[in-house]
Formats: sequence, structure tokens, C-alpha cells
Amino acid sequence: MPRQRKQSPAELLHFGPDANAPLDPLIRKSLARPLPPYERDLWFRDDQLSGFGLKITKRGHQSFVLDYRLHGKTGRLTYPGAGGVDEARAWAHQMRAQIIAKVDPRPLRGTLGANTLREVVREFLQHRTYANRQNFEALFHNHIFPTLGDRPIESLGRREMSVLRDDVAQRVGRHAAHAVVRSLNVVGRWYAKNRTDRYVWPAIDSPLNKQDRAGRDRVLEDRELHSIWAACGQQGQPHGVLVKVLLLTACRRNEIAHLHHSEVVNGCIRLPKERVKTGEPLILPLSQAALDLLVTCPPGGGTSPRPVMANPSPPSRAGSGSLIA
Repeated sequence: MPRQRKQSPAELLHFGPDANAPLDPLIRKSLARPLPPYERDLWFRDDQLSGFGLKITKRGHQSFVLDYRLHGKTGRLTYPGAGGVDEARAWAHQMRAQIIAKVDPRPLRGTLGANTLREVVREFLQHRTYANRQNFEALFHNHIFPTLGDRPIESLGRREMSVLRDDVAQRVGRHAAHAVVRSLNVVGRWYAKNRTDRYVWPAIDSPLNKQDRAGRDRVLEDRELHSIWAACGQQGQPHGVLVKVLLLTACRRNEIAHLHHSEVVNGCIRLPKERVKTGEPLILPLSQAALDLLVTCPPGGGTSPRPVMANPSPPSRAGSGSLIA
């Protein structure tokens, strides 16, 4: 008696109670094959829905799958139900709708409540060294934490971060909004790369355009320098002295604002690489005018070193304690 071909699970799932129903095109494709085992997995792609198809393993196990791409990464979902091809295709349409809306359909792993943005920033700073850490902390403290600090980081989306960026740009300025965007993206990408397996940070764009990023070639005129110098004389210590030293040395703001007496040696400023943006030690000979200004700054007292400028920034940006804690 000739051997009869055994119906596969896919055929059984398709026919159900109506054996006379026309074959689904996807099932018809899968019938044109020998019996298992196979040398490799077999794939039969659906002509109606991109990414959807039937997978048959080497030993004959069959499952409906959906391949997709989201946030630059590929993923695969397996139909969890026990229905036929029509039910699986309807499920795949629902998953595709989430993917088009930029929502990862896979279930989140772990507890989001333990990973608020504030806690992630605190952990991030434990593993990164910043020459301008104080400004980095102040940026989050002043502009980001009041709105998003207690939110789980994986619940943040582009819409709310874009709203925050636009609000900062309107209230403070576009360059401040650019700093907010850059800091959020740095922390978010670090978290996605080092603390999760599947999370992708929804990066947002900077508000600055190409013209804003172009280098500036304007320098202050003599009359402008004269007016600034006179105003600094009226301001006095510490802010007036700070601006005068900046004019005389062309250093970055924090390099002088956080300068200690121990970093002025034999008429030169000697900064370690941790205090310099370029990551290289800085040795800068000082003019007599700059030395005379630094002499007017009171020496630090106590056992801990004290900056020469004695808290030259507003308290909200340069407090003695960490703003992240």
C-alpha cells in the first residue's frame, strides 16, 4: 500500500473545520517540500505582509514569525498563539502598527522604576571623568531633572524630550538647548550600550543649524575691551577678577574659575589633563598683569584646597556639593 503523506501542523492549522477552504498562498508555498528532516531551516515569506512568514526547522517544527527593523536594529517575533495563518497574519499586522509608531513590540525586561533618569545620571558620573563635571551636573539640575528626573529612562520618548529642548531654547537660548540635547544623548546612549541588551535610546536632534556651528571669527575691538575692563574693575572680586584673567590668558572659563593656588607655579599655570578639555596637560606662562591679579585673590584656608576665584559662579551652578546626589 503506498505511503500517504502526513499532514503538517501548518496544514492542520489552515484547514481547521473546513477542509474544502482554498489554500492560503503562504501555506501553498510550504507544501512544495519533502518530508523532514532538512539540511537547514526553511523559510517561506508572505506576499501580503512584509517581514511575515512561515519558518520550518530542520526537524519539521513550524512557526509563524515576523522580522522587522527598528531604531537601526533588526528583531524577530514569533507568533505566540495556536491559531492558523489568518490569526497569525492579524497578529503580525498589530505588531507592525507598533513598529511603525516607533514602539518596540517586545516586552520590557527588568523593573523600570529602578532606573530613573536621575539614578542613571548618578551612575554615569561614577564611571566618567569630566573636567566640567560641575556644569554637567548643573545642566541636569536646572533644566532636565525638574521635568524628567524621576521618570524611568526607558519610558522617555522623543516627543517629551523635544518639548523640553524647545522650552529651554525659548527660555534660555538655543545653545543652552543644544547642551541639554547633547547631555541627554550622551547619558542615554551610555545606558543603552552598557546597561541593557535591547533598549535603543531615542536620540533627538540639536536645535543648532549649520550656520550656528560655524566657527566665529569676530574679536573684541579695543574700545570694547576698554569698556569690559572698566566694568570688571567696578565688579571686583571674584567675577571682575575672573573676567580680567580670562582676557589676559585666553583660557577657558572653568580653567580659571576652578584654578587653585597650587596650580600656579613659578609664574605659570600648570593644569593636569583632567582639568583640560583637550585631555592634555596645560602649561601657560603668565604675564605680570595676570600674576598681579591672582595675587589679589585670598589664599584658601582649612585643610581642603580652595579655588583662587572663591566661588566665581552663581550658587545654582557652582555649589559646594554635588547637584546630582
